[in-house]
Amino acid sequence: MLFILFVIANFYTVRALALYGTELYFYDKLQVAYQFAGMNGLRQELSSVLSYDKMRYELIVARNFEKNLANIKEPGKFLADIVSDRKNKINFFRNLRSIAFVLIVGMLLLRIIIDRRSKPKPIFFD
Repeated sequence: MLFILFVIANFYTVRALALYGTELYFYDKLQVAYQFAGMNGLRQELSSVLSYDKMRYELIVARNFEKNLANIKEPGKFLADIVSDRKNKINFFRNLRSIAFVLIVGMLLLRIIIDRRSKPKPIFFD
């Protein structure tokens, strides 16, 4: 049962890491473009992503960002905040995955130890 739970949690974690990693890659590209060329560089990188990129989730994020670009007052601060947030979420999920793995291994070892101690000892006849 624990193994099945671990597989399900691992699947969810890997999927979340992939999504957050894609967002981080996209927003990091935009942040670099904004730092070097300002708003023109950001728009140029955004149009480049929209026209040439083949990653489906990145295109979804790019279209959402394009729709909300006019509402963003400070793009540099917004991009820095969102890049920092995505890095923190990726680290959280990686740590969560590692902790879950260690806990499951610990529980299995504890179960083995308890099973060995609870077995009746053989009786030898003289």
